[in-house]
Amino acid sequence: MSQAVNELDDEDQALAIDVQQSKFLGDVQTVEAAIQLQTTELKQMIDRQSDRLLREVKVARQQREQEVDRRKNDVKRNQLVLQDFQKYSEEVKDKSTTPKGMVGDLLLREGRGLLIRAPTTDIGSLNPGYGPGTTVSLKLLPQV
Repeated sequence: MSQAVNELDDEDQALAIDVQQSKFLGDVQTVEAAIQLQTTELKQMIDRQSDRLLREVKVARQQREQEVDRRKNDVKRNQLVLQDFQKYSEEVKDKSTTPKGMVGDLLLREGRGLLIRAPTTDIGSLNPGYGPGTTVSLKLLPQV
């Protein structure tokens, strides 16, 4: 009889171990599902943050490109004004009947006046070597 009692105890212990194993496996599945859910939520949050940052970079890039284009156009326009003035001054000089020294002085005075009225170009934000507000004027004519 004691052998039968021992066999029942062994069967009860085996059954208890199976129940514990089943509970453990159920708990493992629950933890795995929770980890997968949290991982999915984190990935979505990272994707949203990444998309937001990429949009900000795109807007900053577009604004910078527009500013660079605007400044390039300003420089080109100033160059054209100076080229037109130089052509005009050469024509006046060639057609003039006054002595060359007087014409040269007149042209230099007029050129300086044009440069004083011409806007300066802010290059500080275009070139990282210069600080904001750094300006360059296009002075081509010598002092008299």
